[in-house]
Amino acid sequence: MEESKMQEIAQYLYDAEKNKTAIDNVTEVFNVSFDEQEAYDIQDLVVALKKETDGKTAAYKIGLTSPAKIKQLNIDQPVYAHIFEYMISYDGEPLSMERFIHPRIEPEVTIVLKEDIYQENVTFEEVMDKIDYVYSSVEIVDSRYHGFRFSLEDVVADNTSCQGAVYSNTHFSLDQVDILNEKAVVYINGEKIDEGIGKDVANHPANAVVFLANALYKRGVTLEAGVPIMTGGMTKANKIEIGDKVEVKFDTMDDITFEVVE
Repeated sequence: MEESKMQEIAQYLYDAEKNKTAIDNVTEVFNVSFDEQEAYDIQDLVVALKKETDGKTAAYKIGLTSPAKIKQLNIDQPVYAHIFEYMISYDGEPLSMERFIHPRIEPEVTIVLKEDIYQENVTFEEVMDKIDYVYSSVEIVDSRYHGFRFSLEDVVADNTSCQGAVYSNTHFSLDQVDILNEKAVVYINGEKIDEGIGKDVANHPANAVVFLANALYKRGVTLEAGVPIMTGGMTKANKIEIGDKVEVKFDTMDDITFEVVE
């Protein structure tokens, strides 16, 4: 695909986010087809546009790593994207709906590495050896597309629906928490909505990091130490609205609570 067409698509996606307007899929609007790597090229252009107005990126997110999300979106391949600093809030802080279109939440294990990774064919064991600490988190996804309906290429181009993250304040070593069997239960307004465990995420959250490291290597990018990596939803994504009180209870890691406000 020509660079000018990619830039046009990126601008379309950027404008939709800024205007908080749901849009039709880019593959349909522009009557184009493109492969996964071209979708990441468009994502990079979207990220570049956002850096001009929204500051710097602060974390990675990985999506479509659990059976619940694969079933929900009918896409069976993991994806990654960039979380910006302005998207991040912390346990107990109110979450404003001001920048969202139709947000949904999913509990996640966030992993931070102590060493950079830039090599071909990264293994699970290599990732496990490089984990510094982990903590509980909640991602707020907010697809720019109507009804969260999209193809793999559409969602990758759209920075995989990134729009928010809520982090806990306590870090845990792998000696302190078994992330494979860590359970998360989602409550909204006191009602149990969903639950999942760590092994629902790519059979182990560290496998999501393996995917990310290998995907970045193919694009000539180092997975840097110290950068949070959200490993993917332990449950399906659940809708939130103004006035909702959200509580996500984890077995060992910190619980996360917040209220959705205007």
